[in-house]
Parts: sequence; structure tokens; C-alpha cells
Amino acid sequence: MTVDNNSKKRVKKLKYRFMFIMLFALLSFLTAFTLYMKDDEDLVLPFGLFAKEDTGGVSDKLPDSPVLITAKNNAAVNPVPEKKAKDKTLGSDTLFVGSDKLSGLYEYDLAANKSVIADVSINSSNLGNLVVRRDNENKTIKNIVMEEKLSRVFILLDPETELDTVSLEDFCADLMSNNKSLKIYLISSLPQTGADKFNEELLKFADENGVYYLDFSTVIVGNDGNITSTYAEDGGLNKDGFLLLQDYIATHYA
Repeated sequence: MTVDNNSKKRVKKLKYRFMFIMLFALLSFLTAFTLYMKDDEDLVLPFGLFAKEDTGGVSDKLPDSPVLITAKNNAAVNPVPEKKAKDKTLGSDTLFVGSDKLSGLYEYDLAANKSVIADVSINSSNLGNLVVRRDNENKTIKNIVMEEKLSRVFILLDPETELDTVSLEDFCADLMSNNKSLKIYLISSLPQTGADKFNEELLKFADENGVYYLDFSTVIVGNDGNITSTYAEDGGLNKDGFLLLQDYIATHYA
């Protein structure tokens, strides 16, 4: 009888031990699965954050899109270094936006009229909400870039008291959200009061947001800190100045 009781006790202990092992394994599995699911959710990008057009044709301003998050990880070399010259033609795949000083591009027949959107009122705060008349319709910059399948957008801004990095970031994200191959270039502000500090902010913004910075102002500035007389006209660029800009773009590209 003693032997039988001991055998029963041993079997009972084995059952308890087996149940404990199974319970431990189950809890371990559930813990690992929960951590896996949590990590998986953290990797999901907010694909629903693409900008939508309202009835007025103005884009909603939204936070970082997945495309801009990716762009920020790209190693953009700024200022863009000089390379072997390529075609100087500022073709139909290009858009210039910003200061009224850009107007000389079409006045000197270096770019088509529709390739230049220039006005004294344009600044870093209102680029995303800018509406222009085009093909008898009101369109935003994003509309134009998408519909005309543009590959390059150049932005030239006059010095501002403070660069609106939030609005400018939203604008760049909005443009790139539907065109991963689009390249955005920030052209340094032309030599004038406040330009040096403003250009430093532009360069920093370009580095942090995966866009490109063209240090054009350094090739046209004179010893007095203003545009060299060879390229100057009424506080902006003359024809030779715009031809130099054309050459600069042809040798500084990503």
C-alpha cells in the first residue's frame, strides 16, 4: 500500500508540474504576441494624412505626411554642390514660385510665363494657401504641380522677420505627398538687408526637411554686400543676372 500511495503522489506531482509548464508557456506566448502587435502598430504610417482639396480649391494644411517623413531621412547635400553642366533650358517640368524678383525669368524669355508665379506678397506663410488663375480656373501650387506633372519647384523668398518653418514644412509635404520624385529647391534670398540671417534659416530648414538649398547669392554679391553692379537692376537682377542664375541651376542640381 505504501508503494501505491507514493506512486499516486508522484503522478500527481508530475501532473501539477506539467500543468505549470503549460501555463508558463501559454503566458510567455501571450506576452510575446502582445509585444509583437504593439511594435507592429508603431510601424504603421498615417497614410490618411494626404491633403484634400476643399470646394474653393485651397489645400488643407496638415502635419507631416509619410512622404515628408521619408524625405527627412534622405541625405540631401546642402548647399547643393557644383556639378557638370547639363541642359540650361528651364523646361515645362519646372515651376518658379515666390518673390516678384523672379519675374525677370519670363520678361527676358528664359522661362515660359506659366512657369513663373511671382508676387511681392508671397512669403513662407502663404505658399500653401496661394491661389492663382490658370487655364481659366483657380488653382493652388499643389494643383499645378500634380496636373502638369512637374519635377522641379524652385522657391525664392525675400527676407522675412522670421521664417515660418511650420507653414513651409506643410507646403513641402503637401507637394511631395503625391509625387515622390519631385525636387524642391530653396534659392537663397538675394543680397539685401536681413538676407544673411534669413539664408541661414533657409539652409537649416533644407537640411532638416530633405529639400535642397541653392547658395546663389554668394556668386552675385559684391564687396559692399549688395548685388554686383554687373548683375543688378532696381534692387533685383538684370538680364545678365538671370542668365547667371540659369547657368547656376544648370550646374547645381540633385
